[in-house]
Order: sequence, then C-alpha cells, then structure tokens
Amino acid sequence: MTQEILEKEKENLENYNQNLSTQLTQEKKKCKRMELTMKNDAKKLKQTNIPKEKSLPPKKHFAKYFDNLN
Repeated sequence: MTQEILEKEKENLENYNQNLSTQLTQEKKKCKRMELTMKNDAKKLKQTNIPKEKSLPPKKHFAKYFDNLN
C-alpha cells in the first residue's frame, strides 16, 4: 500500500515537473517574440524621419511675456 502511494506521488511529481517545464518553455518563447518585436519597432523608428520637437523660445521671449503679465 505504501509503495503504491509513493509510486503515485512520484508520477504526480513527474507530471508536475513536465508541466512546469512546458510552461517555462512557452514563456521563454513569448519573451523572445516580445524582444524581437521591440527590436523591430526600434529599427522602424530609426528608419522613419521623425521631426524633433520644436525647441523652447529663447529666454528673452519669456521675459517679454512675463513683463506683459504685470
């Protein structure tokens, strides 16, 4: 009886370990796909000519603006 229980537990543990291994493999594949997607997106961004944001106006414009507020 005890031997049967031990065999059953051993089988359950082996199945559990196999399931964990399968899940880990699937998660690794997902991570690889996400990494590739991120790299491809970064390449696409570099390839497109995205205009830089306009720089802030010089300080003298701010001074004039604040003088008008008072």
